Amino acid sequence: MTGKTPIDYKNSLKKEWPIDKLATSSRIRPVVLRSESLSNWAPGPLKRSAMFTNYLKIAFRNLTRQKGYSFINIGGLAAGMAIAMLIGLWINDELTYDRSFINHKQLAQVMTTTVGDNGAMSTNPLVPQPIAGELRSKYGSDFKNVAMSRWTMRRPGFFQGV
Repeated sequence: MTGKTPIDYKNSLKKEWPIDKLATSSRIRPVVLRSESLSNWAPGPLKRSAMFTNYLKIAFRNLTRQKGYSFINIGGLAAGMAIAMLIGLWINDELTYDRSFINHKQLAQVMTTTVGDNGAMSTNPLVPQPIAGELRSKYGSDFKNVAMSRWTMRRPGFFQGV
């Protein structure tokens, strides 16, 4: 492709300057403080934890040097971790609701929703007594038993009917 024989091409490459010699050479020469070869620079086998301990030393020095920023950072980290743990515990509590019963997958609770005069909706576990018969007749195939319970203790503000 160059129109030269392989021998001429190799000879022309020897005459050209290598790419690393094109830059001007610096006048500062590197100084090697030890006369040993590179493999013997460390006095013994290198420990893998040396860099990690060095990072810990630098972190400890920065923590002691800048106490205000350290307090803010560590306090924020502790608060964030505590809040994350509380949210995790809350989610766990919500997901394990009523798991103490044997057949917890077959249990259901019926609640009523009412709309107030101002348009606000509220949900409560108070249901009328005739709903048990309606559940047995319409949804009897879905449930084995329908149990109704009522409050036995007196609460102020609630009507204690018959």
